[in-house]
Amino acid sequence: MVVRVAKECAVHCVSPDDGYKLFSRLCEALRAGKSVQLDFTGVETISTVFLNVAIGKLFGEFNSEHVERSLRWENAEEADDRLIKLVIRNAKAHYQMNPSAREREAEMVRRARGMV
Repeated sequence: MVVRVAKECAVHCVSPDDGYKLFSRLCEALRAGKSVQLDFTGVETISTVFLNVAIGKLFGEFNSEHVERSLRWENAEEADDRLIKLVIRNAKAHYQMNPSAREREAEMVRRARGMV
């Protein structure tokens, strides 16, 4: 199954809301046992926030082997390709932590943002 990211979301993929739209579509496909090819043709901007929601959260829903076996991408700029790989690496590390370690990490982020 090919998903054209620019058509599904926008040419500027920066918002978590757009990331969630893509995440929902990807979850549906992965639950159905489909492989997904993300086509980034026409995408001009990609943010880590978008990618963390769209792709990173998949590692919290599915085991990493299933995601890595089922998800591919093409036509991403070189810098965006590196960003996608970074998001995947960080998501895998995050979701492999035990729940108390994830909560400590979330607490540190809230403190750093001045939310506590």
